[in-house]
Amino acid sequence: MFIKGKKRLNEDTSSTTKVYLGEDSIGREVIIKEDCSERNLLEQEAKTLTSLNKGNIRCPQMYEFVKKYKDKPTTLYMEYIRGKTLDKYIEIATLKEKLKVILDVACIIYSMNGIGYKHCDLKPQNIIIPNESKDYSIIKVDDQYFKCNAKVIDFDISRAYGSQGFHTKNYASFEQRANLPLGNETDVQSLAIMMYEILFNEIPRLAINFSNTNWSDRTKIAFPDNKYSILAKEHSSSNEDNIKKNIYTLEKLYLESMIADREKRIKINVFIKNLKKVTEKLK
Repeated sequence: MFIKGKKRLNEDTSSTTKVYLGEDSIGREVIIKEDCSERNLLEQEAKTLTSLNKGNIRCPQMYEFVKKYKDKPTTLYMEYIRGKTLDKYIEIATLKEKLKVILDVACIIYSMNGIGYKHCDLKPQNIIIPNESKDYSIIKVDDQYFKCNAKVIDFDISRAYGSQGFHTKNYASFEQRANLPLGNETDVQSLAIMMYEILFNEIPRLAINFSNTNWSDRTKIAFPDNKYSILAKEHSSSNEDNIKKNIYTLEKLYLESMIADREKRIKINVFIKNLKKVTEKLK
């Protein structure tokens, strides 16, 4: 693929992938990823994107994949999405808008699960809210329809069911940290950790100081004591009982997502249904 105006986006010398932005021969902005390792991560991402694109999943469109040849590295060319990553978006958005992004991503993960994939590395930097308001999809979850604006990126460690991959420590699920089999509920825990971060501007202590013992101790997982004062002002209702009920529902959703045993963890479709109820009561 012919690319002009190529510029480096990531300057991390320890990264296994060099990422560039350029323009192709028909004027499209293109992300170029070059593999700097021998782990074949880009080949994995290309295979995953091929399946996700066929399934109309909200992720970048893959344009071309070229395997290593002589002195040229393995290279993946894909769509560049203009927008803000979630870690930047939360600086300007309301609580309702932030949780709407989590809801969008949950719907995307539900769609991925439907074709046999999970993400394995959900974190704010891997979620983009496009600048273009017309860039959205309608996703059906059970008998409900959701208008989803967010997109998910970075699939070099995504896996089909049951197999392990790399992960980002603070957002990883219990089974990823404990090297146990993964499943549909694996990404739910990452969603819950991001939700907590959005609500309280910090990562849950449990996610940072991982141990099997702490994971079963609800006092180390629960919302902070000042949860009401933080969240009450974001509600559309002024009724104290209604606000407390909504905060209780949100905390219950979080706790059910943080269960160590993924077989007992809340299912992604139930997570979506309950989070929708909460967001509808926010300003």
